[in-house]
Amino acid sequence: MASASGNWSGDSRFSLIMNVSESYVSGGAENYSNVDWNLQLKSTSSYRTYTNYAKNPLVAYVDGQQVFNQNIAYDLQNNTVTVASGTVRVYHNSDGTKTIGFSASFTDNSNGKGSASCSSSMGLTTIGRYAVTNSVSGSNIESNFSVNYTKYSNSFSYKLRISIPNVVMLERIDYNTSGASFSLSQTTIDNLLNRYNTTNNVPLGFAVETYSGGTKLSDGNEIKITGKIVNANPVFTDFEYEDINATTLALTGDSSINVNGYSTIKATISTTNKATAIKSATMSKYRFIIGDTSSDVSYSDDSTVEITIPNAKNGTYNMYAIDSRQNSTLVTKLASNEINYTPISLNASSLSATRDSSGVGTNCTLHFEGTFWNNSFGQETNSITSVSYRFKKTSSSTWETGPTTITLTITDDTFSFTGTIGTNNQGYSWDLGDSYNIEITISDELSTITKEVILMSAVPTLALSKNGVGIMGKYDDNVGGLLQVGGEKVNLTDVYSTSEIKTNKVWIDGSPIYRKVVSVDFPTNSNATASTYHNISNISIITHFWLMWYDSTDQAWYNYYKDTSGSYYVQIDNVTSTVVRVKANNTAVNWNARTRHKYAIIEYTKSS
Repeated sequence: MASASGNWSGDSRFSLIMNVSESYVSGGAENYSNVDWNLQLKSTSSYRTYTNYAKNPLVAYVDGQQVFNQNIAYDLQNNTVTVASGTVRVYHNSDGTKTIGFSASFTDNSNGKGSASCSSSMGLTTIGRYAVTNSVSGSNIESNFSVNYTKYSNSFSYKLRISIPNVVMLERIDYNTSGASFSLSQTTIDNLLNRYNTTNNVPLGFAVETYSGGTKLSDGNEIKITGKIVNANPVFTDFEYEDINATTLALTGDSSINVNGYSTIKATISTTNKATAIKSATMSKYRFIIGDTSSDVSYSDDSTVEITIPNAKNGTYNMYAIDSRQNSTLVTKLASNEINYTPISLNASSLSATRDSSGVGTNCTLHFEGTFWNNSFGQETNSITSVSYRFKKTSSSTWETGPTTITLTITDDTFSFTGTIGTNNQGYSWDLGDSYNIEITISDELSTITKEVILMSAVPTLALSKNGVGIMGKYDDNVGGLLQVGGEKVNLTDVYSTSEIKTNKVWIDGSPIYRKVVSVDFPTNSNATASTYHNISNISIITHFWLMWYDSTDQAWYNYYKDTSGSYYVQIDNVTSTVVRVKANNTAVNWNARTRHKYAIIEYTKSS
């Protein structure tokens, strides 16, 4: 409902009012509404104002139609009086919408109140004239579809427009029943297959159009869906296969057998067996899968196609033919027999290399254990084909081939070896001072295993021999001596001899220090000095010398000098390149007669 009002120009206590309301809405075919209207005069004055003379003109319009035009009488006193009313039919726009304007005017010619007018507008109910597309059922472009829509009038006819949205209209069909089943024409299907030959998804749009006779009233709203191309896998039925690994083929004698993990399987698709694409697709490639290994190769229409997978893990061979839409057809072939060969194994915890003589000898004993697959491949039975070793000193990068033949002990599927192996040295010995890397390699018909072990160096802390003692090495009879350190003869520092010996001492310039004990003469009462030849050759530096003797009178041992109350002394005066000279300060004593065990000890380096 809507209203409009206007005051009288001569007296604002009086006004003109027009009210309108929509009382009826027709269907989509009729496309109109009934609008009720009334005209009122209103007074807010307590004084009565009236006229019995119908000489006051009142005019009213609804949507441009004059709905009232008469002279009226009135009687007003603090009230509202309806002076006219009626109903008018208003036709809507073609799309069912409508907004109306309404107005009224009044002139008071009886009481001199002047004139009044009012106007306003009101929207009417929209009438659903055209069909509204709600939903689409179906997706397979070669099967049935149905479209659900709402129509507002049986007076119209309806067509279904089918298109590729925003690209091209495909076809239009009569469609007067919502939800009716229909299928696309073959022309449309072929069009879609040709356009979409790289995907299975097809964009489709459906819209219900409204017609009045031959005139289209509405294009309708479009519902978009994704159509599907189904049952479009290539035609593919067969391929050939064979093991082309010369090694496994020689063992099995049959190219249809798979030695799991070792056979090389070649698949062949001849032109006779080639795949064929359908529904306007084109062939793309083949994909060959064995276990988790796959290989792709391009399709050929006029040539044989081959695909090879090495080290085939099992005997199930899957071949896919794949087209331009990525649709595929699978053909599976099975090997005539699968051989589950197990590679040769060497037990690392059993592998050892040890020296003889409680670990300090020059001979090496090698020990290892392992297992192998002791079964038949078909044409041949598996066997251990070679055992070898190589070695190098740990400090070297150069490997040498071991000369010893290793003969295994085999029991069922196990093998072992315990025996002495040698080097290429004379006597095949392993140097005591060196550690060695020894690498063992064992092969059977199909596999090879290599393991490495360390032979530790063998330097004994202490080695006892009937001729002497060896420290940090064995005692070498050819070197001799009571003591050897690291194979070198050692002259012990606590050995004092009247012969020249080489000590373990070293002078500051790095020269070895030698020692000799010389039996010397002492002065007599007639000579203050006494010289004795020491018979040492090639003296370079004398590093140390001292004197010692036994005094018969005092019955005591002395060294360097003897001093009685500071009155006299005896000492080495000097050592020359030839003699040792002893000096005394009191010739009253015959020191040579009084003493015995008289020795000078000299330490020195040599010039050569």
